[in-house]
Amino acid sequence: MVFDGLTADNCYQVMTERDLRFDGHFFVGVRSTRIYCRPICRIRLPKRGNCSFHRNAAAAEVAGPGIGNGTGQETGCAASLTFVLPYRPPYDFDGLLKFLRDRAIPGVESVDETGYRRILRVTKLENGKAVETLEKIGWVEVTHRPARHAVELRCDDVFSSEVRLVLARTKQAFDLDADPAEIDRVLGALATNAPGVHLPGTFDPFELAIRAILGQQVTVKAARTLVTRFVAALGTPISTPFVDLNRAFPSVHHIAGLDPAVIASLGIVRQRAEAIISLANAIGSGAIELAPTAEPTQTIELLCGIRGIGPWTAHYIAMRALAWRDAWLPGDVALQNALGLPNTARGIRAAHDQANEWRPWRSYAVLKLWLRGSIGQAPSAA
Repeated sequence: MVFDGLTADNCYQVMTERDLRFDGHFFVGVRSTRIYCRPICRIRLPKRGNCSFHRNAAAAEVAGPGIGNGTGQETGCAASLTFVLPYRPPYDFDGLLKFLRDRAIPGVESVDETGYRRILRVTKLENGKAVETLEKIGWVEVTHRPARHAVELRCDDVFSSEVRLVLARTKQAFDLDADPAEIDRVLGALATNAPGVHLPGTFDPFELAIRAILGQQVTVKAARTLVTRFVAALGTPISTPFVDLNRAFPSVHHIAGLDPAVIASLGIVRQRAEAIISLANAIGSGAIELAPTAEPTQTIELLCGIRGIGPWTAHYIAMRALAWRDAWLPGDVALQNALGLPNTARGIRAAHDQANEWRPWRSYAVLKLWLRGSIGQAPSAA
């Protein structure tokens, strides 16, 4: 395991010294205590053999058996399934809500000034493959607690045995492990007047990927119309306490078994219908994994191998479904305009070269450049 230039032994040394410079750069899973924590946590130093190291908390959640983060800040009540999840300020929660509101799927998601609610499908994996018979469907709600520098998660008690996964999805969706100070230090002048921008992830990587395919070369509004039609025809009806939440996004297995003509009949281009089914089959078989633990460049290559998925779409999927913080969207018109560069081969290369200055936080550069132009105007940002 090597990431951000750190080997496992390097990570353990950081943990031994509780070096503040590396806080948030990785998380430590401790097998003996069944928890994970940040490398600066004031816990008794575990043995090296009991430690595993992960790029972010979401990856640690997926890998480990425990649900605690070892900081004493994340608490839960089993009866109410309510959790408080901290973040590092500043956090532009209203800006993230607007991003989600512009793209919300009626029936699946609901966004207002108080927070975000949605229906979530959780599918168990066996040997890397999704097992439909082990899935659960319920609702989640996320609200802001600014005085505590935290968000509050409430979730359906149907997820009582899947709390670890639901917590991981929430942290990914709201980018709770980000370190704004470190990101803005690298972005420099680009960070001016846009404090606390966080990367909008996703609760459902498959859903996000389908939305990205449907949103290719169309406006956000048009993409939302297509995905709404897709869910209305193919989604799973469900009853919830929320009047505006009544449908789950279609499952991987359901879509994988469809004839492309069924999707095309919804007014979706045939090639995109075929790409959607091909992707569902690749995910269902385990050939493609859409998760924070997946290697981004390899996943992008696999996605681009599917007819109908191009580089922009693959990088967008990696940015949000894989929570990849160093994605750059090639040929994005809004980015080219924000940088004052033409959308030509030479202009795209120049944009890529300029973006290298913002590594490893290019995804945040994308968001801040979109904000510099006009929020929500990025082409096909589904």
